[in-house]
Amino acid sequence: MRALDQTARLAWYDYRIMTELLVVLGVAALALAVIGVYGAMSHAVAQRIPEIGIRRALGAEARDVLQLLARHGGLIVGLGSLLGMPLAFGMARLVGSVLPGVRTFDGVVFLSIPLALAITALIATLVPARRAMRVDALVALRNQ
Repeated sequence: MRALDQTARLAWYDYRIMTELLVVLGVAALALAVIGVYGAMSHAVAQRIPEIGIRRALGAEARDVLQLLARHGGLIVGLGSLLGMPLAFGMARLVGSVLPGVRTFDGVVFLSIPLALAITALIATLVPARRAMRVDALVALRNQ
């Protein structure tokens, strides 16, 4: 004989463990995505240092080059979000079919994750770009 609350706890134990595991894996996936976006955007900007040097040598202002790089980063994040959101909705439906009683659409999550990745991409673009702006145009061109 067990108390009703113990029986209910034991009946939902598997679902609770699976939900907690999914939360932990989701946070880990977000952390890996942020690290990956930062690394990819930082590398993309570093690859463009000779181009930045040429633009600066030809008279481009730092603001214009920063806008160009930010636009490029925004395009990549926008395309990634357009491709990723349908996949996220599909996975949410799959999780909803496995875990009864779980809401498959949470607007806060579906808006905050792309926003976090967009902010990360912006920071990952602008930090190396500002560093590249400090490099003398002749040095950037000479290293090519």
